[in-house]
Amino acid sequence: MKSKNLSLIIIIPFSILVLATIQCARVSPTSKVDETSQLVGCDMTDADLRGVSLRNANFNGAILRSTNFREANLSGAIFYSAILSGSDLSSANLNGSDMRCADLSDCNLSGTDLTEADFSGANIKGANFKNAIMKNTNLSTIVWNNVICPDGTNSNENGFSCEKNLKPKNK
Repeated sequence: MKSKNLSLIIIIPFSILVLATIQCARVSPTSKVDETSQLVGCDMTDADLRGVSLRNANFNGAILRSTNFREANLSGAIFYSAILSGSDLSSANLNGSDMRCADLSDCNLSGTDLTEADFSGANIKGANFKNAIMKNTNLSTIVWNNVICPDGTNSNENGFSCEKNLKPKNK
């Protein structure tokens, strides 16, 4: 299927958010991007998705480099094998999301709710989890390389782990 370039506009009450041009074989120019969107394999590099609600959206294998998800509601979203390197997910809601095998290198996840999210097999090299909420978060097979832990310490100074530093300071 041939990819198409298109621009998406998400209408949020009292505002309009214009996103970067994306390439996606499964989204047509008239597609509505909302909580049920299937954005499998889409290239949304540099998109601005600040504050949007994309609960349960499917970003399986999507390319989302340097995408701004700041304060977005992404609870239950699927990011399996997605590339999110350099993205801003700060203060987002990722409660129950599927981040398995995702590339989250150099991502900002500070202040993010990661309750019951699954990060098994994800690449988190250089990610910032300062003040992130990690209750019942699956962190199996994670390699902690130069990661800022929820308590603000660096994994490299904690024996290359954040396992004992998962509670934010002053919380």
